[in-house]
Amino acid sequence: MAVKADLVSGILPVRSDGRMLLLQRPGTETWEPPAGRLAPGEGFAYGAVREVYEETGLLVAPQRLLATWVGERPGGGLLASATFIGRAGRDDVRISHEHLGYRWVTLDEWLELPSWWSRENILRVAGPVSALSTELLPEPPVPEPPRPGVVNANLGAGTVVVDVSGREPRALLLRRRKPPVGLWENPGGMLEPGEDFVRCARRETLEETGLDVEPGAPWWARVEGWRAPDDPELYAGVGFLARHPGGEVRLEDSAHDRYLWATETEWRTLRTWYTSGESDALWRAVKET
Repeated sequence: MAVKADLVSGILPVRSDGRMLLLQRPGTETWEPPAGRLAPGEGFAYGAVREVYEETGLLVAPQRLLATWVGERPGGGLLASATFIGRAGRDDVRISHEHLGYRWVTLDEWLELPSWWSRENILRVAGPVSALSTELLPEPPVPEPPRPGVVNANLGAGTVVVDVSGREPRALLLRRRKPPVGLWENPGGMLEPGEDFVRCARRETLEETGLDVEPGAPWWARVEGWRAPDDPELYAGVGFLARHPGGEVRLEDSAHDRYLWATETEWRTLRTWYTSGESDALWRAVKET
């Protein structure tokens, strides 16, 4: 049974002094990064840029994925969220009518505020914030007004398992038996009821490789047609990095017929699901592990 959810995305803007932008929501009066539901035709990154612009007046480029979440939404059903992090070039925030106020906070100050983000997840922000480049990316274009409606998608997740024990890091790839036959991919699959992205990625990796990994930083998120690019039914996937826990790969051979520990150079010569830009993001993240 496929797990489906309405999609949400946002960005945690970070100033040059390391302070992070939070908005106070009415009703709950909790403090969160700017975020909201995707509109039809949007992916996670574009929707995040639009939501930040609508809620704050800031144009912030998403520089890397920060966190993911799957949970119940008011009124029933599920929400699935991807939050990015990005350097803010300005701090003159103009909040929308959707919020009560804003603050540029330190990590310690965020921990003292009521928030939907758990203490554990807030603490995980410290590493990505400290690793964020001080160089400002060009501001993204002003987003188009959103089309009416929400985006609901089938949810999936996977893991790029990385071995850093050698002279250069290597990432695990599996070769498909099923169409598209011969394509190289990382372990992954569809969420089962009760799972979030992390639990799914861990279970699928164990089933397909015999490796019991701890999915760490998310590095990839995509929204696309479910069975074909023009399919109106959608798929939303998230990819994580995990260190090789040791032990031999044991293929679940109904889906894959071969595995390979690929260097960055080898990865880029193989036919995979990933665009050149996505491969760039992956190997930047690998080098930070």
